[in-house]
Amino acid sequence: MTRIFLVLLISAFVLSLTACSVRYDFMIVNETDAPLEIGLKWNDVLKVPLRTYSYLSFDGKKFEQLELIHTSDVGEKQEIRVVLEPKQALSVHSIDEWPREAIRRMVDSEYRIYQIDLKGSKGEIHLSGEQTWNQFREMDGGYFLIYR
Repeated sequence: MTRIFLVLLISAFVLSLTACSVRYDFMIVNETDAPLEIGLKWNDVLKVPLRTYSYLSFDGKKFEQLELIHTSDVGEKQEIRVVLEPKQALSVHSIDEWPREAIRRMVDSEYRIYQIDLKGSKGEIHLSGEQTWNQFREMDGGYFLIYR
C-alpha cells in the first residue's frame, strides 16, 4: 500500500512540474503595410532557431490567430538579416519556466542578442546593449517589440 501511494505521489509531482511549464517568446512584430528588414547581431551561438509567425490582426493588446509559418536555423552565424512582410512576427528569443515577475528584472543567460536594427517604411531604429532587452513589452502571453 505504501509503495502504491509513493508511486502515485511521485507521478503527481512529475505531472505538476510538466503542467506548469511556460514559455515566453520575445517577438518583433511588423504592424505596417510594408516589409520590415530586421538585422540581428549576437554573441556566441543562439540556443533556439528564429521562428516566423503570421497573424490576422492585432488590436494593441492581443494577436488574432498567431500561426507558425517558418523556422530558420542560424547555425554558427553571429549576424542575420530577415525581412518580415506585413502582419508577420519574428521570435528572436524564448524563456522557459521563469517566474514572470523575474523576466523584467534581469536578462537570462541564454539571451545573446546585442544589436537589433529595424528598417522599414516608418524609418530606422537601432537598438544595442540593454535596449535590445528592455524595449520588449509584455502582452498576450509574451514580450513584443512592435514596429508601427
